[in-house]
Amino acid sequence: MLGAFNCQGGGWCREKRDMLPSPIHCVPCSTNVSPQDIEWNHGSSFQHDRRSFAMYSKKFDKIFILDVGESINMTLNPLEYDILTVTPLLQDIAKDVCFAPIGLLNMMNSGGCVESIDLNGNLVMKVRGEGQFCVYASCQPKVCKLDGEITNFIYNSGDGRVLVEVPWKVEPTTLGLCF
Repeated sequence: MLGAFNCQGGGWCREKRDMLPSPIHCVPCSTNVSPQDIEWNHGSSFQHDRRSFAMYSKKFDKIFILDVGESINMTLNPLEYDILTVTPLLQDIAKDVCFAPIGLLNMMNSGGCVESIDLNGNLVMKVRGEGQFCVYASCQPKVCKLDGEITNFIYNSGDGRVLVEVPWKVEPTTLGLCF
């Protein structure tokens, strides 16, 4: 996860008991964000074996596919923020399919719901929580299954987004995509 914040131009108003923008310092803020901004190995320098990543912007509801050295430019207005989920692209070499679990879009830490991933010919994940689950896929899945049962899904060929509604259960849900 990456967080980008433009905290400039805001201040606490005691009378209104709220953060209010200051018209003097209200300016947009721009920056570049990259998978290299993440401390993948608990604080050490960037050392990840993946070469490509999916980056999901919660604010802009957009998926970016980036190589390890690439970045995206973003501009945030005063008191705006964005939370970005960064996931290494996984690849099924035999089927020439790339995919990356983004997670539950209704959660700030969308990827935090993924408990495990298995790549035995298909993508199978254990997911905890409910809501709209998003996976980036380089091609449309043939079948989607929830706990072994075929279920409906939406595939957006424009950005590779696969969306599946995951219902609430106490135990983790098994979500499978067959390509």
